[in-house]
Amino acid sequence: MRILRRALLGLCLCLAVAQAHALTADAMHGALRAKSLLEGAAPETAAAHDRLALALAHIDGREWQRARAALEEGMAVGRQVGDPYIVAVCRGYVGLIDCACGVPARGVAELGESLETVSWGVCASLFRGFLGGALASLERVDRATELLDHAERELEAVGSPLLLEAVHLQRGLLELALARRAETAADAARAAALRRAAQARMAAVTSPKAGVFGYNRATSIRDITDGTSNTIAVISASNAGRWAAGGK
Repeated sequence: MRILRRALLGLCLCLAVAQAHALTADAMHGALRAKSLLEGAAPETAAAHDRLALALAHIDGREWQRARAALEEGMAVGRQVGDPYIVAVCRGYVGLIDCACGVPARGVAELGESLETVSWGVCASLFRGFLGGALASLERVDRATELLDHAERELEAVGSPLLLEAVHLQRGLLELALARRAETAADAARAAALRRAAQARMAAVTSPKAGVFGYNRATSIRDITDGTSNTIAVISASNAGRWAAGGK
């Protein structure tokens, strides 16, 4: 059972990091370039942005070592041209990789240091959410809850439902931590409910409990094997909000 829990925790971290890239790579790359141009940063900073974009592509393919190498190059260029923001963003993604590779304590340190500089915008919200997930995996439940709540409020305020889904995925780590706490308190029913909630966030498309919308996957017509005539796959809404969140 302990091995199964550890495997689920690792899967949640791994998929969450990949999901973060899938939702933010192009947006982050463009935003960083725009920020440098507005502030009159040195043209050499573009090289650091390119290293970050390359790292995000490697993260998407779960090529952790290549991603880390590109991020370290980006930090080196950022330091050379005096751009602390790009250094901090690269450091934050290094923290995500540490979490995905099973060293959440080091990931917490990297993300915390990154957030000292990257304190605003959707990137900060995303890092806060992932820091919350990493802290939850270290059983620091109260602080994890604060960070996840903070990140979700910020992303709801700016109307970013896709990034909000990436942060919601981190709730799975918190739910697993709360389940372990419930087990320690001999509250088997609550522990089981929390574990089911965490697993539902990661449900494979083949699961009978999986809906059309998911946190870490896309659903195609061929994936719907129990009949499409009674399946709602697309719906309109005046407020995107959480209606498109996985499990809804």
